[in-house]
Amino acid sequence: MANNQNKPELNGRQWALYRQLKENGNNWMTLKELAAVLQDYYGLWKGKNFQNSKVRRVITKDIDVIERAGIIQKIIIKGYKGIKLAANE
Repeated sequence: MANNQNKPELNGRQWALYRQLKENGNNWMTLKELAAVLQDYYGLWKGKNFQNSKVRRVITKDIDVIERAGIIQKIIIKGYKGIKLAANE
C-alpha cells in the first residue's frame, strides 16, 4: 500500500486486469469473460456457479482496488452487461 491508505498501489494481477479493460475499449466484458481471458492471473474456477467462485470474488476486489488507486486516471462502469472503462468522449 502507498503511504495514503485510501490510494492503494496496484499489483501485477490488477495491472493486467486494468490493461485488459483498457485494450477492450468501450466494449462491455462480463466478469466471467475477464476470468477466461486473464486465466493465467486468476486461475480456473471449479463448479458450475461462477458467481460464488473465489475467482469472481478476487476479480471484484481487484476492480475495487483499481477504482481507488490514485496512480491512473479511469472511470470503471459496472452494469448488467458487464464492466468497461468509460470512453474519453
